[in-house]
Amino acid sequence: MKALLLVLMLFASVQASARPPAPVASMPPAAPASQPVLQSQSQSQSQGQIESAAAVADPDFGIHANVLGLERRVEMLQWRKVNFPAPPHDEQAWIAGRVDANGLDAAHKNPDDLPFNGARWWSGAPKLDGHPVAASVLGALDAWAPLRPVLSQLPTNLAVSFQPDGDWLSTSQDPAHPQVGDVRVRWRVIEHASAPAGTTLIAGRWELPAATQPAPTTPTATSLPSSGIREWMRRLFGNYVVWLFVAGLVLALALLIWKRRR
Repeated sequence: MKALLLVLMLFASVQASARPPAPVASMPPAAPASQPVLQSQSQSQSQGQIESAAAVADPDFGIHANVLGLERRVEMLQWRKVNFPAPPHDEQAWIAGRVDANGLDAAHKNPDDLPFNGARWWSGAPKLDGHPVAASVLGALDAWAPLRPVLSQLPTNLAVSFQPDGDWLSTSQDPAHPQVGDVRVRWRVIEHASAPAGTTLIAGRWELPAATQPAPTTPTATSLPSSGIREWMRRLFGNYVVWLFVAGLVLALALLIWKRRR
């Protein structure tokens, strides 16, 4: 009788340990203190387009417009060494930067430097749905369109040095036959644009947060507690482990009783 009671107690203990724990309600984790606080969902999505509330100007040429961005591109006609098609030879090309004279013979030399460099300016007062826009948002825009300047906007010394050449202003006396050292300049603008994907209203300003990734973690070897071992065995063998365990106990008890009777 005592042996049967012992088997029943062991069976109840194993059955209880194999039974999955009841789900426990938990509160959602609190946001880290450093996480920016976003506006409400209705305000965090932009509805309009980014526009400039101030003029942007090229201080060297006097070009100005009420736009989000203004870009100046400068190219000079220069000699450069090319290897294709063979044989290697020198040719003329419009190039934004200065070509190094190394490798060029005395008959194919370039001026020492460009008189102007390319540059880009951004609006100091961009607005979207009545809120200011961060520089990171403007830097992600790519809605450039050509701007054909008016010579009367240029300072007098530059107005007499340049002449129209399509979308460019060129120092060449004959734009159809430019000479090495001639310079041409053109401008592009972004008048207005939709916000890039991911732009979010944070603390009253439109931002484009940098993407962050969690740091990789290195797994470490740890020993499982007894409850963890039972759970691992239950997942591995299912509920059959309970019956196998009970059957083993019954068999061991039967062998013990058989030995005592002998």
